[in-house]
Amino acid sequence: MEKYTVESGVIVKAGKGYKKGETIELTDKQAEGLKGRIKKAEVKETEAAVANNETSYKDMTMEQLKALTDADETIEVVATGKNGAFKKEDYITALEK
Repeated sequence: MEKYTVESGVIVKAGKGYKKGETIELTDKQAEGLKGRIKKAEVKETEAAVANNETSYKDMTMEQLKALTDADETIEVVATGKNGAFKKEDYITALEK
């Protein structure tokens, strides 16, 4: 399976909705059916850098952290910000579990 970024609309997979800018893992066949609505994600470089201890989560942007958590459906991020907003620390906490 490859990772893709949603370019338009909402894509639902396994009961979870993925909005524009979010990362989703799809098979080649699934991706073929969504041409024009997705593009290949550039998450692999970020994941490799973290795996090789080249980059810490604290040095990453919110977008990079979100891409990592979106790529793994087993990671649950709990929002602790005002009015239920997600903070950078929320993503870091989820990734470090």
